[in-house]
Amino acid sequence: MNRPPAFQFYADDFIGGTVDLSAEDVGAYTRLLCYQWGRGAIPASKAAIDRVAGCDVSSEVLAKFPDGKNHRMERERLKQDEWREKCRKGGQNSAISRNESRVVEQPLQVDGQVKGNTPLSTLHSPPSVSGFQSPPPSPSPSPKEPQTALPREIFPPSIESIKLQCAKIGLPDSEAEKFFNFYSSKGWFVGKSKMKSWTHALTGWRGRWQESAQAKQSAPESIFNLRTVMEAKAKLAAELHNRHATETGLGTDWNDPAKRMEYVGLKREIKALNERIAGAA
Repeated sequence: MNRPPAFQFYADDFIGGTVDLSAEDVGAYTRLLCYQWGRGAIPASKAAIDRVAGCDVSSEVLAKFPDGKNHRMERERLKQDEWREKCRKGGQNSAISRNESRVVEQPLQVDGQVKGNTPLSTLHSPPSVSGFQSPPPSPSPSPKEPQTALPREIFPPSIESIKLQCAKIGLPDSEAEKFFNFYSSKGWFVGKSKMKSWTHALTGWRGRWQESAQAKQSAPESIFNLRTVMEAKAKLAAELHNRHATETGLGTDWNDPAKRMEYVGLKREIKALNERIAGAA
């Protein structure tokens, strides 16, 4: 079986697996993956590996190729082989079904009357009995035109496929990432059942997103709600100051820098809320 020229590339998985690598390591890792796809494994010697990668390959990159192979890559190869074999068998079965549907029998007519079924081969021989009239050969029935099958959805979908579908149905890229992350965390299950069509699920996601956006636009901003949130944040800021800050001759001294940054952030939010209250009044 010929090797396919390309393999499935999962962008989010790749980013997650290489986030701790340098740019040089990422380049070396990519070149070695491509080499393994075409040759079956990376070279055995370190010198040959460095030549393929075009640099001195680090131990972190080599660790991704135990026994000279990246296991995730080989699983993708197996999945492609199984898919091609399934398509090949499906094509054979479809051809057999079409051929069987073309085997038909034509009726023999006697004085214009149908007298049972006669094999197609006997219609071409004129009868020797007087009174029998051989009908003209009937044209062979035309085979049914094969119906064009709809393209199968690649499952689970990649983030790029989801973003492309979002662009078609009017969803922003941020919603594509939320959709991908949400269903990836659930193993692409909807309740207790495996998702059957992610494009239909994405359409439903768009409907809920539109309803939420419309609700936010139609809901008036309540001054009471703004003041409630502002007062809660002011109380939290005061508690942080009393617990982690000490008044000194030069100002305020904080014993926890992280709490100081939290306090500063709260003060900014309180200021912004006051401006919104003034604007809504």
